[in-house]
Amino acid sequence: MSDILILNSGFGEYRPGLPIGPLRIVSILEEKGFSVDFRDYQLHDPTRHPDPNEFYSFMNPTSDIVGISVICNALPTVLGAVVKLKEEHPDTLVILGGPAPTDVGGSILEEYPVDVIVMGEGEYTTVELMEALQEGTPLDTVKGIVYRDNGKVITTPPRERIKDLDSLPFPAYHHVNFADYQRLACIMSARGCPYDCGFCSAHSIWQRHMEYRSVENIVEEVLQVADDSIMLGFLDDTFVIQKSRAMDIIDAIRGEGVDLPYTCNGKITLMDDELLTKLSETGCFQLFYGVESGSNRVLQKLHKGHTIEQAREVIRKTVTYDFERVRTSYIWGFPFSSLEEFYDTLMSMGEDIRLKKAVTQMSLLSPLPSSPIFQEYSHLIRFDPSIQSRAGGLPIKQSLKSYPHVTEMIKEYPQVFSSFYYYDHPEFRQKLETISKIDWKIWEVESEKELLEKKQNFEGKGGSEE
Repeated sequence: MSDILILNSGFGEYRPGLPIGPLRIVSILEEKGFSVDFRDYQLHDPTRHPDPNEFYSFMNPTSDIVGISVICNALPTVLGAVVKLKEEHPDTLVILGGPAPTDVGGSILEEYPVDVIVMGEGEYTTVELMEALQEGTPLDTVKGIVYRDNGKVITTPPRERIKDLDSLPFPAYHHVNFADYQRLACIMSARGCPYDCGFCSAHSIWQRHMEYRSVENIVEEVLQVADDSIMLGFLDDTFVIQKSRAMDIIDAIRGEGVDLPYTCNGKITLMDDELLTKLSETGCFQLFYGVESGSNRVLQKLHKGHTIEQAREVIRKTVTYDFERVRTSYIWGFPFSSLEEFYDTLMSMGEDIRLKKAVTQMSLLSPLPSSPIFQEYSHLIRFDPSIQSRAGGLPIKQSLKSYPHVTEMIKEYPQVFSSFYYYDHPEFRQKLETISKIDWKIWEVESEKELLEKKQNFEGKGGSEE
C-alpha cells in the first residue's frame, strides 16, 4: 500500500491536458521519500460527465490517505464521490488541493466530510502535512491548510509564496504516457499574474506578483520531455510579460537543438514587431489573446488595460505574421454589460473570424468567489442547469441536467459551487437567446449582418443599459 494516492480530477475540457500541477506534488513527495500512487480521471472517463458514482469507482483507494487535485468544474463530482468514500471507508483521510478548494476551503469543510484542504501552492504544504500525519504532529503547525479538529474548522496562517522555483523537482513524468495527452508537453516558466482582471481569481493563489524560473531550469525540463513530445505549450498566464526573457527562453531551447512547435499566451498591451517576429520565426504556431469584450466601458471596468481599438490593431497585425492560428477569447454575462455592449462584443468576434488564421471563442462568465466581480455582484448569482447547454459551455456543464443529484448539490450550496452559477441581470435571457442560435464553427457573414441589424434596431429605439 502506498503512503498516499494522488488523483487528478481535472476534467471538463475537450481533450486531456497534461496534469503538471498534481505531477509536481507527486514529484516532491517522492523526493522526500513517500511512496505515491497517481491516477488521472481524464483518462478514465473520456465522456467527461459529472457523475460522482463514476468518480468513486475510479478512486478505488490504494492508501489510507487520498489527495485530490480539483478544478472548479470537477468540484461537485469530487465532493459527491468523497461522501460515498467516507461512507464506505470512514477512516480514509481525504485531502483536497487546487484552484477550487483554495477559494472555498472553509465552506467545503463545513458541508462535506473532507479532512484537510491545501490552500494555494501545494508542494511544501503537502510535504509538511504528510510529515505531520506520519509523525502525529498537530496539524496547526502546518501553514496553508484548512482542517477539522473535533468538529471545528480551523484555518492555519497562509504559507509564503515559493521564491526559488528552480529548487522544485520537475513534474513526475514517469507516471504518465505523453501519448495520452496528444504529446503536448506543458511548461510553466513562471508563476503568478500581476494584473487585476475583474473576472479572475488567480490572485487567491498567487497574490498578484510573479516568481520566475531561470532560463537554464526551463531548458533542462524541456530537454527531459522533448523526445516524448511533438509540441510545447507554455502555460503562463502571460508568457510575454518580460519580452527579453521570453525571447531568451526560446533562443536557449533552440540553441539545444529542440525545434518543437509551441503555443503561448500573448497580451494586447505588450506585443510589438520585435516580439511577434521572434515568436513567429521560432515555431510559435498559436498565439492567444484574451480580448474579453468589444466595449471600452466594460474593458475599463474589468481593468484589462487595453481598448478594443488597441486589440483590433494588434490582432490585425498578428495575423500578418507566420502563425498557424491566432486565437482570441471573449466573455459574456457581465452583470454590468448592456445589450448594446454585448452586440459590440459579438461584432468584434465577427471581425476576428473574417481575418485569415484568426479563430475565436466565447464563454459565459463564471462567478468565481475571490474575483472582484463576485465581491460586488454575488447577490445576483442564479443557477439553472439548462443555461450551460444553451450557452455553449464545457461538456461537463452541458450534461448537468442529466444528473439531478449533482444539480441539487449545486443548488443547496451556492457558497461552494458558485462557479456553476451565472449573474442574473436585465436582458440576460435575450443575450442567451442570441448565443444559443450561433453555430460558432460555421459563423457566416449572414449571422454577422443579423447581429448588426439587431444592434442598429436597439440603438434606433434609444436603448441604453448601464
